[in-house]
Amino acid sequence: MKVTAGIAPVAWLVDQIGGDSVEVSVFLPQGSDAESFEPQLGKLRDLEGSSLFVATGLLPFEGRVAESAGESAGVEVVRLADGLDLITGTHGGGEPDPHVWVSVRNLRAMSGVLLEAMRRARPSAAETFDTNWKALDARLDSLDRAVTAGLAEAGTPSFLVWHPSLSYFARDYGLRQISVGFEGKEGSAVGTRDRIDAALAESPKVYFLQADEDPRAASTLPVGDATKKVSINLMAPDWESEIIKVADALRQ
Repeated sequence: MKVTAGIAPVAWLVDQIGGDSVEVSVFLPQGSDAESFEPQLGKLRDLEGSSLFVATGLLPFEGRVAESAGESAGVEVVRLADGLDLITGTHGGGEPDPHVWVSVRNLRAMSGVLLEAMRRARPSAAETFDTNWKALDARLDSLDRAVTAGLAEAGTPSFLVWHPSLSYFARDYGLRQISVGFEGKEGSAVGTRDRIDAALAESPKVYFLQADEDPRAASTLPVGDATKKVSINLMAPDWESEIIKVADALRQ
């Protein structure tokens, strides 16, 4: 069964449940900004032959792809974020924070939605999907417990980001995310300077540098030696490794 995932972390989830029974591809090219990406007509042809288009349901480009999928016979659109407790106020305009996949707990809930969709699309492989999902759910539960225990020992550290992409992770574990970017966008020079000063005053433990951000902004942020700089890629195909990297940076 061919499945198209909107982003790489969702493809990781599809692969964990589908195993050898599924061929999964990622719609969003690596290195693209998921919040501003505009798919061209030729790119929409990537859906051809897919049984499912699996999306968070919160990223703008997914809406356009979902419309195209709706016009293609046999392509079911699966919105994994439906039913989640969404965070608002981080990206402006009252829109929900789209980075739901950075939460282990969210991903567990999303995996259940995905399992049902995959069972509908390929009933003959339902037993395989069920077995793989149970193993995945146990693994995610263990990961959540390990992160909870590790961060409990570290107290409640604050961390610095330019773009507020770790809101759900911070909520899960009682952390404080300090975002320098104004509602995820560039603000005035004076306003940005004030936010930087306020952020550094809180002595953040880690400054997470994200792969899809402008490196010039990261290099000019005057964090001290007490704040570790850690590079992460929340759009990486290996979702699990990136989440562990985030947790380890805050725990150490």
